[in-house]
Amino acid sequence: MSYFYSCYGQSQKDSLEQSQKDSLEQKMFQDVQRSYLEANIPDEVQFDSLLKRDLEKYFSTKSKQVVVKWELLGEGPTQSGVAYPKYYLWTKIYKDGKLLKEGAVRVAAIEKTKFDITDFVSIKEINNHQQDIYTIFPGAVCKKINLLLQNR
Repeated sequence: MSYFYSCYGQSQKDSLEQSQKDSLEQKMFQDVQRSYLEANIPDEVQFDSLLKRDLEKYFSTKSKQVVVKWELLGEGPTQSGVAYPKYYLWTKIYKDGKLLKEGAVRVAAIEKTKFDITDFVSIKEINNHQQDIYTIFPGAVCKKINLLLQNR
């Protein structure tokens, strides 16, 4: 049997074995990540009601109960390593039918039972410091935020 060596001195057999090992490691990582998503994202039936509850709790005060409407800024959750899955939303907060404020929100899905609001950036803050959103939100989400602002 003959082996061919690459310019790095590695045989094709070694390269194939390394490629298979890398592929197996990637699959294992994806399986762990998928199981973590499944362990934290609420079922489709509960998703909206839990998100509504937690957003309204976050934006309400003892003297001011609000209604929050939102739209997703991404197609699904994002996740880095073993962090809780994150969703990105454009929110509008209303009191007695009047718009109080609006802006971008990052929420984390936790154990299928709640959402933790990790960041809220108001439209005023975005307009005043537009580059700051890139430290909180992924680039694709920032593009959607900028499009929303341009189409106002």
